[in-house]
Amino acid sequence: MQKTYQAKTDVSINVHTAAGQRHVRFIPLTMAGSFFTTADALLQEAIERHPKFGRQIVLLPEPEPVAEDPGVEPAEEEEVTFCSLADAKEYLASRFDISRTRLRTADQIYEAARSNHLKVVIQ
Repeated sequence: MQKTYQAKTDVSINVHTAAGQRHVRFIPLTMAGSFFTTADALLQEAIERHPKFGRQIVLLPEPEPVAEDPGVEPAEEEEVTFCSLADAKEYLASRFDISRTRLRTADQIYEAARSNHLKVVIQ
């Protein structure tokens, strides 16, 4: 099981595991603090035995899994007709704020439309 630890400052600690001593460097966050994520059970145990654990280093709660609501059906695609791919590209770029550089090929245009629940039809 993966666990995430957070500290209020930029932290770097040495811990003792069954495999020997390990240096653990937490990844700094933008607005202060740092975090470290691991799935290694031995390393988790060593971090939780460290003197700074509980005071400066805390275990973040595991996020609850998001269950799909069985009553919600996927949105149906709305069919939109254009004279050319250029018109479809312009529509997607302006309506959904998609960068025009991401809409270079026909496949990219159709995929962008599909992700916004649209079906592009070219006459």
